[in-house]
Amino acid sequence: MRDGLKSLIIVSRSEFLPANLTQFFIGVAWGINPALGISWELGLLLLLPFLIITLAAAWGAQANSLFDYELDSKDKRKANLVQAMDHLGPSKVKGFMVLEFLLSLPLLFLLVTYRANLTLLLIWGVGSFLTFFYSAPPIQLKSRSWLQAVAIMLVLSIFPLLFMFYTLTAAIDPIFLWFLTGHTLIIWSIIVPAEIRDYFGDKALGVETATVRLGLENASRASAVLLVLGTLIAGEALFIRLVMETHILLTLSLIAMAAATIVILRHLWRLHVLSTEYEKSKDKAIAEAIVDLSARNPKWITLVTQASVLVAVVLLIGKFFF
Repeated sequence: MRDGLKSLIIVSRSEFLPANLTQFFIGVAWGINPALGISWELGLLLLLPFLIITLAAAWGAQANSLFDYELDSKDKRKANLVQAMDHLGPSKVKGFMVLEFLLSLPLLFLLVTYRANLTLLLIWGVGSFLTFFYSAPPIQLKSRSWLQAVAIMLVLSIFPLLFMFYTLTAAIDPIFLWFLTGHTLIIWSIIVPAEIRDYFGDKALGVETATVRLGLENASRASAVLLVLGTLIAGEALFIRLVMETHILLTLSLIAMAAATIVILRHLWRLHVLSTEYEKSKDKAIAEAIVDLSARNPKWITLVTQASVLVAVVLLIGKFFF
């Protein structure tokens, strides 16, 4: 029982859970209305989407582990994931996915009915479709170049944030949409190294991700550019919102985002240098170094997303106290 639970946690890619929940906390900070006060209604509006997003992240990760098993089995760094899949077996993983999906339905029904907002149903439905068919055949969006990039941006950033935001408010906020643009670029930028990690396996299996299409050198360069551009856009939107709704001194929290960006840029620059060297030499030792470096990607994702959460928490607190 204990080993089965441990394997399920591994297959559910728990290392990405903090990043997945980032969308929840950021959406709350942007969408919450302090005028509601602390009430059971607010508690319900926080609990339901939290559970829905968590369940979606779990079965989405399990789908990725299930359908990427062949690729993962060729990567020694994913030995724990492969062992967990072997321990559970495909049928159990599918069973958990179905269970989590079914558990989501009554929660979604309650939320959509209570808020009388079918947009939430549409976001969840399209997001679930893209999440499953990202890795699942016959569509397998991850092998369809730029469609893969679009799917990532929608599933990992745009849809979760919009889902949480529109749970709390029906208002259209241009500043929030500007932030969402920047945040999406940040998410895409730090997903690219994860794809670089799988670059050699994807290419060998004929899986044409956007990174395979771009090539290692261009992909690592694009990752750095997207990270800087996304940080500037998201930071500008947060600065405006913090000044408008809190106190100008709270904008100092944006230093956390800047610091996280600088730390990750150092790694991305190293990744770019290695990619350039590999393109020239095709040296297997350099290829191994590229995979080793890009395998640290979950830590980078956690760093940059938690920096965003810190600023979001400051915004949330500021809304109630200023």
